[in-house]
Amino acid sequence: MLSLVFLVFAPQLAGFFTDDRAVLSVAVTLLRVLSIGNICYAWGMVLVQAFNGSGDTRTPSIINFFCYWCFQIPLAWFLATRAGMGPQAYSAPSAAEAS
Repeated sequence: MLSLVFLVFAPQLAGFFTDDRAVLSVAVTLLRVLSIGNICYAWGMVLVQAFNGSGDTRTPSIINFFCYWCFQIPLAWFLATRAGMGPQAYSAPSAAEAS
């Protein structure tokens, strides 16, 4: 539900913090990408916590290592620097990693 609010009202939410059009443009894009990614991220968190609840702490640690350190951080760096996406590159891997 909260992701829907961020998706629909991204310009108004970002407008609370700045009036600069360049900053608003980036902020609205980031809010919308992250709002979509949060739906998948929530699903992933439920799965990881199910492992933790069953007493398995090794599997969530492995998932965390590969998803964040081996996938999300290098992808954000590559998209920002080599692919020329700039600030938007930092939200795209979050959405991709969570799905």
